[in-house]
Amino acid sequence: MSRTSEDNGHDAHRDKKKEKSRRPGNTAFKQQRLKAWHLKDLDRIAYSAAGLNGVIFAPIGGLLLWASEQVQELVIDYTNCANPDQSSSSDFRPIPSDKVQKNFYKPTVETKQDAQWKFSTNTTNINGRDVTTSTCTLKFQLEADMNPPVLLYYRLTNFYQNHRRYVKSVNEDQLRGKRVARSSLDTSDSCAPLAVDAESGKIIYPCGLMANSLFNDTFDMPVLVQKRGGTSAQKETYEMTNKGIAWSSDRDRYGPTEYNFTEIIPPPNWINRYPRGYTQTNVPKLREWEELQVYEIPARKAFLGIPDIF
Repeated sequence: MSRTSEDNGHDAHRDKKKEKSRRPGNTAFKQQRLKAWHLKDLDRIAYSAAGLNGVIFAPIGGLLLWASEQVQELVIDYTNCANPDQSSSSDFRPIPSDKVQKNFYKPTVETKQDAQWKFSTNTTNINGRDVTTSTCTLKFQLEADMNPPVLLYYRLTNFYQNHRRYVKSVNEDQLRGKRVARSSLDTSDSCAPLAVDAESGKIIYPCGLMANSLFNDTFDMPVLVQKRGGTSAQKETYEMTNKGIAWSSDRDRYGPTEYNFTEIIPPPNWINRYPRGYTQTNVPKLREWEELQVYEIPARKAFLGIPDIF
């Protein structure tokens, strides 16, 4: 029996109904019609806020920029003052221009002179021990008057003072003056490897890498040798002081030691300052030694995440 065309049409309709539709259901969730937050055009408010901030902070920025321009500064890098080829010369030599940076607000000199330096060595006998000291003499010109206070800073480069192992190599209790035992000092969390002197068995005071690497350059007071206009001066000395350079809160972290001078020994790099070790009348007073305080404290604060406020 043959199939008619009408039967074939019914079969095709049934096959079409069996096919599943891939269209999501017509619901708010499936058609993404749920209520939600939408961005709103707030350009006018944003522009107004930015303009208000500009009105407030632009004068402040201008004032800070003006104040920074008033700072007068002279920076001399004397690292290469001891030139092996010319170190024996007693004459001043020009300092390379890349070693000198200066900023003078409204210079008042007509004839500018380049900075010069001179290197020399001297051997002296201290307590029966010959100590050789090196001196770098700098001659520079101030292109404008500098009103007090005039501050002298030193800067070290390529010296990673905030290295974790270096910063940990110190004992706060010992700096405060407490009698800390050898066993407490000679640990990885304290002053090791500079806690106890291997030869004498004495405690190093102050112990640790930080104290041993104390920057020990000393600076003489500036002397006026030539007045403005090129005339010689009577070598007028400008009095400067090393007192008051540390915060009072930093000085409170140091105190007189409870150790007997026979129990302690200076750090290895302090041999020139204490060639015969400590004596009853020659033990460092850390609370009064502000150069040591301003050297150690910044590294400790940087390690602990405490900012310096100037």
